[in-house]
Amino acid sequence: MGSFSMKPLLSGTVLVSALSLMCASGGIASAAAPISVSAQLLEADRESGTSTYRINISAGESGAALGLSYRLPSWPTAAQVSGSPMRIQSVQLAGPGTLRQAVERVLKRKRKPFPHCVRGNTIKLVGRFWLELPPSTTSAVDIRVGATFPRWPGTSYALTLGTFESEGHPFPVANLPVPESPPLGPLGTYIQLQPARGEPFQRVGSSPEVFGRTVPPRRNKKVLMRVVRPNQQGGVSLGQWGAASSISFGAVTTDQQGRFRIPPKPMRGSGEFAFLARVMEAGRFAADWNCGPFFEL
Repeated sequence: MGSFSMKPLLSGTVLVSALSLMCASGGIASAAAPISVSAQLLEADRESGTSTYRINISAGESGAALGLSYRLPSWPTAAQVSGSPMRIQSVQLAGPGTLRQAVERVLKRKRKPFPHCVRGNTIKLVGRFWLELPPSTTSAVDIRVGATFPRWPGTSYALTLGTFESEGHPFPVANLPVPESPPLGPLGTYIQLQPARGEPFQRVGSSPEVFGRTVPPRRNKKVLMRVVRPNQQGGVSLGQWGAASSISFGAVTTDQQGRFRIPPKPMRGSGEFAFLARVMEAGRFAADWNCGPFFEL
């Protein structure tokens, strides 16, 4: 079992007071249960787009052993958008004890392809660790996270933290009260795209009519449009913008409310396609993009 004991990742003023949470009884032996566990936001920096959360753990006379978990937030939209606005930069132990990846059984399930946009971080969205502390000690685990793509209105940067009692069975998880990080990174534009009412998914010889709007509303703004083929998993990302198989639909200009329309366009070929829309950087807004709707020829 390797040790990750080291100095704290960051020093500085604590922005939010720790919130104490006593571990529930049952599951593991009471002698190995910590006296208390709490979470705090140690530091948040909008300029660098990073924040650090700290989990504080105190052990009694018999020491302590427990599991710690995190879950990254998703994008604030009802549409199918995979990925997270945050990524894990590091997980480190600041104090005595040992910290390692939790051993767990992973059931590999074959997922069917489904239409979705791939935006932001798509790895390590959930993490589980096992912590052991010597008797009568206090330690901490620092989790440093960073922003990925520009934030959409309503984007949450709240990291979900929790504890579990058995390493081989990391459920159920007791969530810790966690202060939410302020918005990180630059402000982006959510480009909402939807087919006109009555437009079928399966098409013959043309793309569907599409209506869109920018959130927040960006008046008289050019929105660049292309049609691309989803990957084998049904996903569409900004990296497909310059693909040889992509089709340019030119640019449309938003009205005073940030709305726009994409008329149908004759198309050849067959298979599944999706729209890909981009807006360029302007003022306080960073360059941004979104995809959809999906259709089939």
